[in-house]
Amino acid sequence: MSGRRWVLTAAQMREADRYTTEKLGMPVLELMECAGQGLAESLLDRFAPERGTSVLVMCGKGNNGGDGMVAARHLRKAGCKVTVLLLGKARDLKGPARTQWTRLANPAIPRFEVDNPTSMAGRQDRIAGFDLLVDALLGTGARGPLDPLLNAACEALNLSGKPVIAVDLPTGVDATTGEAQPEAVRAALTVSFAYPKFGHLLHPGRAHCGQLDVVDIGIPEEALPEGAHAFEVLTPRGAQSLLPHRPEDAHKGDMGRILIVGGSAGMLGAPALAARAALRTGSGLATVCVPRSLYDPLAPLLLEATALLCEESPGRTHTAAAAGAILVQLKTADALALGPGLSRSPDAGELARALVAGSTAPVVLDADGLNAFEGRTDELKPRRAPAVLTPHAGELARLAGLSRPEVESRRLSLPLECAQRWNAVVVLKGSPTVIASPDGRARLNPTGNAGMATGGVGDVLTGMIASLLGRGMDAFDAASLAAYLHGLAGDLAVGETGRESLLASDLLAYLPEAFLNLEGI
Repeated sequence: MSGRRWVLTAAQMREADRYTTEKLGMPVLELMECAGQGLAESLLDRFAPERGTSVLVMCGKGNNGGDGMVAARHLRKAGCKVTVLLLGKARDLKGPARTQWTRLANPAIPRFEVDNPTSMAGRQDRIAGFDLLVDALLGTGARGPLDPLLNAACEALNLSGKPVIAVDLPTGVDATTGEAQPEAVRAALTVSFAYPKFGHLLHPGRAHCGQLDVVDIGIPEEALPEGAHAFEVLTPRGAQSLLPHRPEDAHKGDMGRILIVGGSAGMLGAPALAARAALRTGSGLATVCVPRSLYDPLAPLLLEATALLCEESPGRTHTAAAAGAILVQLKTADALALGPGLSRSPDAGELARALVAGSTAPVVLDADGLNAFEGRTDELKPRRAPAVLTPHAGELARLAGLSRPEVESRRLSLPLECAQRWNAVVVLKGSPTVIASPDGRARLNPTGNAGMATGGVGDVLTGMIASLLGRGMDAFDAASLAAYLHGLAGDLAVGETGRESLLASDLLAYLPEAFLNLEGI
């Protein structure tokens, strides 16, 4: 994906199509030609098939099938051996799909029709014999259970063992909700048109899409209906545009002084990870504020960071008595990361609330820093500085007084509600991570993987956001860029470690490559 991409529902996409054809005068066939050509180009770019590679394009009777038929022509021109299989009878085709079927009348592109599940099941072995398979059956038109013929077609694609390229959306995945039917196609690549859909980014649909390419087919932003600008997916170019500039004559004092307040007996790794993440994200200086008695075991983890030794409670946790010294230190700091390893002790919670109220530097609130406000969220709003809250679903449930399933069911809307209620940027971690601003803007982060569901990964994100805040970025943009780079580092790392063995420290090792990846676009 490239450029700025709004995320649409199926209805919003239909309205944008209608506006483009009826109001702007762009013929449906022209849109279809652009879509099919873009699909073919994406397939050729991603898979680089050799001349003679066999491709089966399975088409439905609607416009999605028409897109596939256009792609079949272009793939044939590129040297692929293409076959088209139509679900249904050609005599039943109407409108643009019928026109495209007629344009396929070429002896070099064999065409077959299948109109019952038994015949489809009988073609299983032949379908598995192709090198690449294209799912052009339904696209964004999928809603609810599949009929028996479509179900059999999806089963044939999934059992083939060959890469499947889905046109707009894998068949059986709802474009708006991400709901997936039991036999929904599992694609290696999904090529969407004009704009991504929520079904590409919301689970379980996200897991069915594989890689996602979004092809520009000429639908302008002015065609989008009211309400279609609520959510944006951060693309590589969009993330690149947010990267902060590092002057040639930079001094460490100019690149952000970050203060990390956290740590308690048994949880020393968290603030160390946050400090290292801040430095890996470009900060010039990082200081970790820890209970005094914990410095010796923590020191070996702080090779590049310094430490501020704080007053502590009898339980070796932070205490509100340390607030004065930390607030003095904050006068020369550019950002505060509050919460990694802090503990849920009452003393630590009292300190967290005092620091949020008194800090003049932007605050990133995570983990037990968030838990300090359970039942007291009214104390989040009267602050002196911007704040970024980074809860996972369980933490947001506690803050908002909801159950975790309720939070997940409102993954898109709830962060926006909470951001406005608490006057803070809210980063709801998960898949997808949602970044919401008090002014009503929201972004969905497309990077990251299931291997990142392990301890310490959130501490790395906290340090990264604090770093970008300390370098002068706007809170919403800092949280967005950090989330993107954080997930990208995880995606790069998982290629080496696999999902089962990924560690939070692996993200730190791959952050340089993530930055280089963005800078090189």
